[in-house]
Amino acid sequence: MSGLPEDAWLTAEVIDAERELDAAIDEVYASLREAQSIFAEIEATPVPARPDYHDFLEGRKHTPEWDAVVRRIESGELTKEALEAGEYADDPGVRAAYASLADYTEPEDAEPDTPAEAVHDATYFERPRVIDETGW
Repeated sequence: MSGLPEDAWLTAEVIDAERELDAAIDEVYASLREAQSIFAEIEATPVPARPDYHDFLEGRKHTPEWDAVVRRIESGELTKEALEAGEYADDPGVRAAYASLADYTEPEDAEPDTPAEAVHDATYFERPRVIDETGW
């Protein structure tokens, strides 16, 4: 035995380091509690209804620019879910499709549920469309 007391290692520096470690752990737990609170708020918040893109992709407001977006969705380059989530906000083709709505006017001879393009394009209903379980 060395003759030193058992707690000789417990110096002022060790005590300070222990306090700093305890404070850091307390901060981590406080952050964790805050994150859990935020997650609980998010989980309790109702999910807003998703916009109905049917009019743009298949319906009356279907413009040639939206037709290009539909082809990209059908090819797998884009997805409807990502489009609806706004993930393509910087995509030039998607931006052009949205911009085309500013100039959109209902054709005079269009029936209320007839896509505008169908009035001008007799092959509209002959083209294959991809429809999944959501009806798109």
